[in-house]
Amino acid sequence: MPPSDRVYNGAMLPRFAIVLVFLLAARAWNASGQVPPGFPYDPQKHPNPIVTYVATSDFRASTFAEASEIAGLELLGLSQQEGRLESVDVALTRPNTRRVRIFRDDVDVTFYPVVRQTFALTGGDRLVLHSFRFPRLPAAFVKSPERLNDAALVKVKSADARFGLAEHPEPIEVRGLEGLIFDEGERRTVFWIEGADVHTATSGLKQEELLRLIEDLL
Repeated sequence: MPPSDRVYNGAMLPRFAIVLVFLLAARAWNASGQVPPGFPYDPQKHPNPIVTYVATSDFRASTFAEASEIAGLELLGLSQQEGRLESVDVALTRPNTRRVRIFRDDVDVTFYPVVRQTFALTGGDRLVLHSFRFPRLPAAFVKSPERLNDAALVKVKSADARFGLAEHPEPIEVRGLEGLIFDEGERRTVFWIEGADVHTATSGLKQEELLRLIEDLL
């Protein structure tokens, strides 16, 4: 079988047809769950596949109140029965406009501060929660938000793709909202949006337990 062809539902399809299938699947995913713009994911550099406009090394220690004010967010928290807040850190303390490639377009995007909360769970694991306001995009993307999903969710593995060489996510319901789950073997990251606030939760917990903890966030 030529490398440009694949078997899909029992039929051999050329590469362009496969791309079309995943483009249509991305469009079917509601725009309310649109993938935020960002740079190609590098697991050695970035916190997770969604948070890629800051590096893990960019975070600096903060307090809960200070981080909430800097980011302009009402931060989520975990009940004491589930765990305790171990640390709060912030990256990018003020909005910053950067140029990001989305498909073949170079787009000016305004990114906002990211808050990282690390929780020590009662079972001994950790839960890392990243939160930030959805980036500000040019009007063309606001009117056609599905373009972000088209660019991110096409299943083409490449160091230049939105999710880099990582395994692509699966759609999932999170807190009654559309979201995605990324399985990276030893850890899982769940992504969802509440209003204009983007959240990711990362842990080594199994999927069912991770989703249960996310539901417990207040």
